[in-house]
Amino acid sequence: MPRSITPGALLHQADELAADRAGRAHPRDCDLRRAVSAAYYAVFHAVAVAAARQAVPRAPEREQLTYARYVGHAAVKAACRWIGGDHVPMHVRPCVERLRAITPVTSIAAAFVDLQEAREQADYDHMADFSRASTRTLVGSARQACRDVDRDPDGFSEFLGLVLLKTRA
Repeated sequence: MPRSITPGALLHQADELAADRAGRAHPRDCDLRRAVSAAYYAVFHAVAVAAARQAVPRAPEREQLTYARYVGHAAVKAACRWIGGDHVPMHVRPCVERLRAITPVTSIAAAFVDLQEAREQADYDHMADFSRASTRTLVGSARQACRDVDRDPDGFSEFLGLVLLKTRA
């Protein structure tokens, strides 16, 4: 069976890319950019797999991982932005208001939005400047968000429900 993409492996890669290597005092800019991207994808994959597992809890793991491919970046970002304070559609407002009171869920949402924006800068903004310290902070934020996803805090299943409502095949 092929190995799946795991948040832990992506976080490990991000740590390696943001570390001092080969005796250099500073990591290369391209390494810092890839570390930011890997950190974002760690959180994205953690949320996507959790959503798929919630949607099809009795499916074999291989199928759950396949279903996770249907979870879109925009769907996760929309749910996260609602929790972060963006305009919330009336039909999901009561759920979002409950989720805004749950610290681990608001932390996951904030980390996702911050990391997604940093990843876009890292991948597309030629003038963006990433320091080792700021990159390591982003990696730490991703690590904490992945821990929070793994803990499955109260309300997290409702958050995943919002993500699934926004997901389109």
